[in-house]
Amino acid sequence: MTDFFEPFAKGGPEEGQKVEVQQGKNLANAAVKTSTLEHYIWSTLPNGLQISKGKYLVPHFEAKNKIDDYIKANKELYAKTTFLWVTFYAGNFGFPMFTP
Repeated sequence: MTDFFEPFAKGGPEEGQKVEVQQGKNLANAAVKTSTLEHYIWSTLPNGLQISKGKYLVPHFEAKNKIDDYIKANKELYAKTTFLWVTFYAGNFGFPMFTP
């Protein structure tokens, strides 16, 4: 899993995307280097820009979509990857912006 919201809270959406994309690439690169890897599960979100025909950009979706593309560019990893769409994790309530 990656973390968009902590860097977002500190530096805004651009920083959140930058950090999350790098984290996702690091995870994908580690997966590629793991010779015994049989199955890679990547937690992601749908492509809001594509679905809305360019009308809506959701920064934390966009970061994950960039990582999706990075994974898809590596045919060997892509063949082993399940793209899991979970809209919200209970652990997100730990972030101040989501605390009830």
